[in-house]
Amino acid sequence: MNSVPDGERVEKIRSEVFPEMDKSLTVREKHRKGEELSEEDDRYYGEDFQRFLSNLLISVLDNFTVVSISGVVVGGILSMFLVPNRLSSLHRSLC
Repeated sequence: MNSVPDGERVEKIRSEVFPEMDKSLTVREKHRKGEELSEEDDRYYGEDFQRFLSNLLISVLDNFTVVSISGVVVGGILSMFLVPNRLSSLHRSLC
């Protein structure tokens, strides 16, 4: 059996493997509690928010691109079937 309690092991892994995430969580927790942030923490919080916004923008643009490409493909497929029928019915009605 492992003699290290789970909570301590999780904290150790988190601080070793994810130091950036640990810093982010610490600064967010301080901000949430209304504690005074140091200048470094304040700068980090701003950078963290900028990373969040840029990731959000990238995600939205990726989804928009997928939806746009899907719309073009579906529109192209539908136009292959609908446009010839409408043109032939328009031609018949005019003649």
